[in-house]
Amino acid sequence: MTFSVIISCYNYADYVEAAIESVLAQTRPPLEVLVVDDGSRDDSAARIAACARRAPTVRLLRQANRGQLAAFVHALGQARGDYCAFLDADDWWEPGYLAGLAAILEHDAAIDSVSANLRYAGAREGLYWPAAADRRAGLSVLRAHARHAVLGAPTSGVTLRTRLARRIAAIPRALHADWVTEADSLLHLCASLFGALRYEWGGCRAVHYRVHAANRFAGATRDAAFVPRRQLRLARAAAWVAAEQGLGAALCRHAHAEFATIETPSARELGAYLGLQWMAPEPAPLRLAKMGRILRQALRAR
Repeated sequence: MTFSVIISCYNYADYVEAAIESVLAQTRPPLEVLVVDDGSRDDSAARIAACARRAPTVRLLRQANRGQLAAFVHALGQARGDYCAFLDADDWWEPGYLAGLAAILEHDAAIDSVSANLRYAGAREGLYWPAAADRRAGLSVLRAHARHAVLGAPTSGVTLRTRLARRIAAIPRALHADWVTEADSLLHLCASLFGALRYEWGGCRAVHYRVHAANRFAGATRDAAFVPRRQLRLARAAAWVAAEQGLGAALCRHAHAEFATIETPSARELGAYLGLQWMAPEPAPLRLAKMGRILRQALRAR
């Protein structure tokens, strides 16, 4: 099993070398480290190039400033590993991160997507998921299709099977502008819609998520239009995958089956799947019977 590490960088000269060095320090080295400079105006590219001269596994890829998704697409076109592990240029991993990922994926070869917990650093402290545990989180096609749910960790805790990531990278270029930032949300939404089997690594403590004034997501201020605009961007991406996959409202009749793929479902997940099953276009007695099945599955899981 091999890993391609993908780092996108835009004006993060102060941080990108530390991010790359944290990858090079892994106890399980990656096959390659693909660092995309997204048209930075500072000396990010020069610093990445210096790392590449010191370490032959590091490759500098350059593009005009087109945003995070375009950078991911650029790197995915050249990735050779079995899995792609993503890292923001201002974050870093502890040395055992890739070894821990490998242990999860070697234990359960069916897993397509891993979301690792993150530890805040800088202007915020604590964990991204304070009470999360390790679990097979199952399929989430219906939640992504009906609710446009984004289920997963921020970029530096995201790992995808490469062939799945390449399917996402085929998104029309016209939609790249929707994901100049927050492309991790697109990865999670589309991975779910393409039928990824997800794993949540809640016990991970090896990913450091830096919060600082220049952070273009965690440090950003948002007006009232942010949420509806985000939902519109997610809807456009979901419409593309739905057309590719032939997804439709009738899928909700299978909510009970998708719920069964989740290990130790939460109360929130139980509520979500009961709601999805209620939306199913089928006779009420059958719909209610399947909702009862969901409730019994939840009780057994506990």
